[in-house]
Amino acid sequence: MNNNQIYISPQNENLSQLYLLLDTLVNQIEENKKIKEGLLSKIDNLDSCIRENKISKNKATIDNGSNTSTDTNASNTTTNSFKQDITIFQNFIDRSSPSLNEGDSGSNDQLEILRQQNVHLKNILDNRININERSFNELSNSEDSLMYVTEILRQHVYVSHLDSIKILKSALNDKIYASHEQESQTYIDTIDELDKLMAISKCYSSLLKILPTEPSNDGNIDLT
Repeated sequence: MNNNQIYISPQNENLSQLYLLLDTLVNQIEENKKIKEGLLSKIDNLDSCIRENKISKNKATIDNGSNTSTDTNASNTTTNSFKQDITIFQNFIDRSSPSLNEGDSGSNDQLEILRQQNVHLKNILDNRININERSFNELSNSEDSLMYVTEILRQHVYVSHLDSIKILKSALNDKIYASHEQESQTYIDTIDELDKLMAISKCYSSLLKILPTEPSNDGNIDLT
């Protein structure tokens, strides 16, 4: 087994890159939400401007020239408001999607320009909605991938730990078995030596039994 292999516990899994990706997706979704809200607000303003322009034109037709000075001031105010809105919307469209301006007719009619910008803003909104949907799908896929990778990593760690335990048990069992064999052999050798001593002791005992124990006339034991 490779001694350099590193085992990672499930509590210390290194998932920083996956979490970073998850945070990036969440931040992108939040940013898209803010852009969507801004677009909706601008579209509402554009719609209000168009309605105000229609109302002003209707009033001018009904009045039929009466209050010319007042109508002129209101018309100038509306015109200035249109110009400001047109500039704001155009700047936003240029920043968001310059390619949408390729088919502009170059009309000088402010109402027509606002209508064209309204179409562009709706296209931008649709694009942002599609981006949001893709982001949500990617987020869901990333969460599934994160769970899958985490599960695989934990299984790998679990299997690696089991392999390590098996190897340690095997090495320990081999060591214990060798020690047991050595102790058993020592015990057997000791028993063999003891048996030999017992046999020698029996021989001496038998010899002592057959030897005469009475002394001869000269006071010595006769061994013949």
